[in-house]
Amino acid sequence: MYKIKCEDCGIVRELQRKPKTNLCRSCSGKNRPSKHGMYKTRLYTIWNSAKKRTSGSLNSVSRRYTERGILMCKQWREDFTIFREWALNNGYSDKLTLDRIDTNGHYEPSNCRWTTKLIQSQNTILLHKTNKTGYRGVSKYSYNFKDGRVMYRARVKYMGKEINLGKYDTAKEAAKAYNNYVSANLPEIPLNIIKE
Repeated sequence: MYKIKCEDCGIVRELQRKPKTNLCRSCSGKNRPSKHGMYKTRLYTIWNSAKKRTSGSLNSVSRRYTERGILMCKQWREDFTIFREWALNNGYSDKLTLDRIDTNGHYEPSNCRWTTKLIQSQNTILLHKTNKTGYRGVSKYSYNFKDGRVMYRARVKYMGKEINLGKYDTAKEAAKAYNNYVSANLPEIPLNIIKE
């Protein structure tokens, strides 16, 4: 048992566990910030999910973020109302989702935006499991060359349409063609990291 004296009112209490604070319940309630009344809203759920993903807990989703060093900025983590104000001033809508512009960047005002699920699904570092080239938008294009040579096709899939960018001798050339097209026409989609 622990005997704890409240720092505020002086009441002594006995507890089985060591408390996080030396304030009694009534005094700690006085020091809590006022409730914002948005616990059951969609916006609060989005904020809370992002906060949990960057919490550093042992679950597999959180580990994927924290192992890459992705965090939520201090202002957002500590105060939902600051996140809410940013969201409402930066295009929040019930039809949009929270997306990090740089997939390796933090949850912070300069790296987040509200976007559609389609654009968010394209803004990912993950490649489709059938991708053998290591580049987004690049696939092998087989020809029946007698010397066994293989060519690579570059294409962009966007909004249900496929844009063919041509055939190239190497996967790296096809990846560069993909990057050139995307940077000029679809800046919301991530580029390939060209392997040297």
